[in-house]
Amino acid sequence: NAPPDFVAPDVIIRRRLSVGLNIALPAGRGRPAINLPLEVIDNPDGERTFPSEIIRVRQGQVVHIQVTGSSGSHTIHWHGLEPSPINDGVGNTSFELGRYVYQLRPSEAGTFIYHCHKNTPLHFEIGMYGLFIVDPPEGPGRAFQGGPEYDVEAFWVVDEFDPRWHNLNHSAFMVRVNDLNGDPNVRDSIFEYTNNGILNDFRPEYFVITGVPSVDNYTPITDPAVAINAQIGQKILIRIVNAGYTLQKFTIPLDFKVIAMDGIPLGKPPFGKYSSPINFKANSTFELTSARRWDILIEAKTTGVFTAKVEHFDIIRRSFIAQQLTNITII
Repeated sequence: NAPPDFVAPDVIIRRRLSVGLNIALPAGRGRPAINLPLEVIDNPDGERTFPSEIIRVRQGQVVHIQVTGSSGSHTIHWHGLEPSPINDGVGNTSFELGRYVYQLRPSEAGTFIYHCHKNTPLHFEIGMYGLFIVDPPEGPGRAFQGGPEYDVEAFWVVDEFDPRWHNLNHSAFMVRVNDLNGDPNVRDSIFEYTNNGILNDFRPEYFVITGVPSVDNYTPITDPAVAINAQIGQKILIRIVNAGYTLQKFTIPLDFKVIAMDGIPLGKPPFGKYSSPINFKANSTFELTSARRWDILIEAKTTGVFTAKVEHFDIIRRSFIAQQLTNITII
């Protein structure tokens, strides 16, 4: 189970694939309260969480992730980190597994994600993902080598759920060549999913930020996992991820600077001449599609409670679905 290009690791991390977890979602937006079944990538040495527990390492470290499975075959894809193909966890180009040791060595500090890449649309929806943070060699407190320092760090992982998808078999909608030419029952079941509009019809009803649900379109999330508290003069780094299937439009109530996009720092040598950080005025907006990541930096210059907003739109029709709010409090 060791990688064929084995190098002695600096860091060893353990994960278990496809571990069940129910989360309580409150009533709101005309929907009842429910316990939604998820499957997560569990840390057997920590707590079972959604999103799956953050993996955090430093740039240049050789990282081994020891993976075991609990049901079915899965993968872990290291989105944006680009390890060797056999360690990249894309089932179509490597393999699906129940046990393996992934090996990677991040070459750049930034915000990344890890997720199952088997039946990706379904497995991502049911919770098999987490943040992968790469710090510069000196550790947390600086966004990347030569980049800005920060005092307060926040994670806004924005997601939404269509409960119908969570009742499907983990291989739903997958087709093997021998199935198409063989068992008519398998073929019929695939047509049944298509006709019922399952994986090609996403209808989100519940909305969360970093696993914390919002109750309606107007009540800010105050949970400290999402809401930000800072002191005047501090620098706030917010790592924002679209972890859903809607178009997400963010409105930030304070002046902010985009310092990285999709794990790529802006303005960092030696390629700084090709990009630079982007400054935005308070209440400016930007849009992120699935798996996009922006790192934004806010300098706390004014005291008060400021409400940030993320609006969800249908990715095809661009019609409004819902919005979520949270606060940035500066004292």
